[in-house]
Amino acid sequence: MIELKLNELFITIQRLDDTGRTRKQSKNFEYIINYISDNYHSKILFKNLAGQLNFSYDYFQHYFKDITGLSPQQFLICRRIQAAKVMLTEGRASCTDIAYRCGFSNSAQFSAIFKRETGLSPQQYRKTAQGE
Repeated sequence: MIELKLNELFITIQRLDDTGRTRKQSKNFEYIINYISDNYHSKILFKNLAGQLNFSYDYFQHYFKDITGLSPQQFLICRRIQAAKVMLTEGRASCTDIAYRCGFSNSAQFSAIFKRETGLSPQQYRKTAQGE
């Protein structure tokens, strides 16, 4: 009976310790999310971000998807598309300029991904958003 109670106590202590680590991971993970959101226009190496959390790259991808519902790459693309939409509606910058400012390699990649994600080309989106 005493052995069972000690095991139960040990498991309870282990859970409390795990909860502390989980909170720290969540806070660090929040930093990672903010980093991606703020630096979407730059090249982001997810392996380096995984290393900052002391996660393997595979675990980082799974953990990221569990938390956000998106893979790290999908999250980054969504953030870039979100910024591009703002630039397309608020300014007259060329699609090539917007592509580079949002972190895409070139305008062709930008156009293909934008159309895949929104169903419209960047030019069509601009015309629709500006009511033309």
